[in-house]
Amino acid sequence: MTPRALTIEDAEAVRQLLCQSKNIPGVPEWTFQSTEDSLRHYSGLGLEDDQGLAAVLLFRDVPGSREILHLATAERIRRKGWMEQLLGELISQQAAEAELWLEVHESNLAARRLYEKVGFVEVGIRPRYYADGGTAVLYNLR
Repeated sequence: MTPRALTIEDAEAVRQLLCQSKNIPGVPEWTFQSTEDSLRHYSGLGLEDDQGLAAVLLFRDVPGSREILHLATAERIRRKGWMEQLLGELISQQAAEAELWLEVHESNLAARRLYEKVGFVEVGIRPRYYADGGTAVLYNLR
């Protein structure tokens, strides 16, 4: 499996993965248009299996850092190291002086364990950040 850059042609497959992964109450459903807009404005990496796109990671570059915006994995390959591979690829592409940021719902313990496993450190919180009243946990990797 070799990570590849996502393109606008991946919009529907990316949308399906993002919709599958969103389980936070009050978070709007991804539309084709919102997914296409994200792919136009942000960068992304993906991994495929014999059934198509199976894991995606969207990010944006800002001066001195990179922010991970959305991650999603198909149910059929969850907990098999695919997202760890995508994160590893993004980390390996990171400039030495740049930081990598992300935030995650406090209740998403599996994701939090994964981020810590690949080297992210919890650096703060945003109370009542999500529509369900949940706290966002901020992570950083230098």
